[in-house]
Amino acid sequence: MRRLTLALIAIVATLGIAEFGHACSSLGSSVNIETFECGPCPDDPDQQGTQIPIFVVKGQLQLSNRRAAPTLGSIVVELQKKIDRRYTPIARQVLNEMGDPMVHTCVDSFSQFPMSGRLVLTNDVGQELTFTDVKNLPEGRVTLRYLATFAGITNLDLGERVRIRVYTTAIGVHASRLCSVDADGDGANDADVKTLRFQRTIRVPAIATLLTPPST
Repeated sequence: MRRLTLALIAIVATLGIAEFGHACSSLGSSVNIETFECGPCPDDPDQQGTQIPIFVVKGQLQLSNRRAAPTLGSIVVELQKKIDRRYTPIARQVLNEMGDPMVHTCVDSFSQFPMSGRLVLTNDVGQELTFTDVKNLPEGRVTLRYLATFAGITNLDLGERVRIRVYTTAIGVHASRLCSVDADGDGANDADVKTLRFQRTIRVPAIATLLTPPST
């Protein structure tokens, strides 16, 4: 598993500086997906030396904060594919300041799926940021950039269409349809919480790049 972890870190470092290939949509978001195969990873007892599929989602969100400087509580990035004609979650990464595997939003509580991968926030030149670096959102328009990796998804084919859904939850928002929930994971309910949902449907690349993990 250590070599797979190193491979995921290498992907974040490499793709963090790449430019987006899609223009912003009317939802105030842009996103793309890339595919890799990590292998062989002989030190992973669960994979027995086979190649591990890795899907990398990179996106940015445009948020507008009117008359407020809210605090970001969490971000959720979810991969969905059509199962029985309905888009169904098959992978999910969540992130808050506490590093919790579950976050609470005005929509629902979301748990991270049991798979290798990570969700990170980045700046405009692709450098990884901590949640603390980003959580204090300024008044006006702000851009959130993220990169999520999902390793070991076996029920998603190359060339298949996938829906990427992202939730952001902020505290101290001046808006309608607010809720009260433990949005930052500190154990206490927060007031004036707002969850925004962004989604786009795109096609998974038909060819995966082979990634050889660093030796340990």
